[in-house]
Amino acid sequence: MAIEKDEVIKDIFTEEEILEVMSLWKREPSYEFLLPDWHAIVYAGRWVNRGRFKNSHPEDKSMDYIQMRKNFHLYNLDQLEKLYRNKWEFDWGINNARTFYIVKIKIPLNNRKECIIYKPGICANRVLGGRYVKNNGNRIQSIIEVRNIHWHVAACLEEKAQYYLQPRPWLTLLYSHELIDSDVHGFFNDFSYDKDIEMFEERYRFCKNEIWNFNRKILKELQKANKKMEKSFGANNELRKELRKEANLRIKEIKKIRQRLRREYFKKIPKPKYSDKVWDYLNGGETEFRIWNDSEEKLLDWVELLLSFEKEKLDKYKNKPQVIFQKSI
Repeated sequence: MAIEKDEVIKDIFTEEEILEVMSLWKREPSYEFLLPDWHAIVYAGRWVNRGRFKNSHPEDKSMDYIQMRKNFHLYNLDQLEKLYRNKWEFDWGINNARTFYIVKIKIPLNNRKECIIYKPGICANRVLGGRYVKNNGNRIQSIIEVRNIHWHVAACLEEKAQYYLQPRPWLTLLYSHELIDSDVHGFFNDFSYDKDIEMFEERYRFCKNEIWNFNRKILKELQKANKKMEKSFGANNELRKELRKEANLRIKEIKKIRQRLRREYFKKIPKPKYSDKVWDYLNGGETEFRIWNDSEEKLLDWVELLLSFEKEKLDKYKNKPQVIFQKSI
C-alpha cells in the first residue's frame, strides 16, 4: 500500500527531534568562511556581477574558461589580449579613465543596531554626486578614490579588495555550516544524486555532533527516496506510478523540513533593515559589502600597496593615478 502523506515524516522525524536540533544551534560564523576563500567570499558573493565576460570567448579552447573568469586579474596584458576576441571588452575605458573607490556605508539592522561596512567599486565619474547620492546624511562616505586609471587596473583593484576584505556579517555562507541547503552549500543540486551526497560527506566528514547526525539522517532518507525513484524505471505502469508517488511525496516533505530549518535558523541573525530609506542611496551592490576592522589609514596603505602591484598595467596605459583619501566622520 502506498504511504500516506501524514505518515511520510512523523515515522522518521519527530517534532521533538527537530526542536532539539534547533536548540543546539550556535548561530556563529563558521571559521572556514572567515578565511580568504574565493568560493566563500568573492565568487559566492559576487556572481551577479560576472556579466562583463558572459559574451566573451577565449581563443584557447583548452583553457578552463570558468576558472579564467574567476582569476582574470592574475593574467598580464598580453595573455588577456590573446584570450579575448571581443576586443571592445578589453579596450573599454582606454580613453575614458575610471575611478576605483572604497566607500563607508552605515547600515541599520533589524535588531535596531547599526553596522559599518565598506564597499569597493568602480565608477566612470564622481563617486558622491555620481555613483551615489551626495546628500545622504553621512550614510555613505567616500573614503578612498584612485582616479585616472584604466578599467582593467580598476577591476583588478576591485577583485583583490573583494577577496581580502572580510565578508559582510549577514552573508548566508557564514552561517550555513549547521544547515543542509542546496542554495548555500557549493554546487549541490538539491541532493538529487548520490554524487551530491558524496560531495557533502567529503566536505563535512569531520562534523560528528548531534546537528550533523540529524543532517545525515535527512540525507539517508533522501537516498532512500532517490533509490525508490530509480526502482520505478524498471517497473510496470501501475507499480511505477505508485513508487514515484511515494518517492516524490517523501522528497517534498523532507524539503519542507529543510526550508523550515533554514527559515528558523536565519530568523535571529542580524541583517539589514531593508525598509529603511538608506537603500535608496545604495543603488545596488549589496553583494559587494565588506568589513574592515582596522583604521582607515591602514586601509589606504593597503590600497596603495595593491596599486603598486599594477605597475605593468599603469605603464602600459600611461596612467598617472591620483589617490584621494578622506577620513570618514
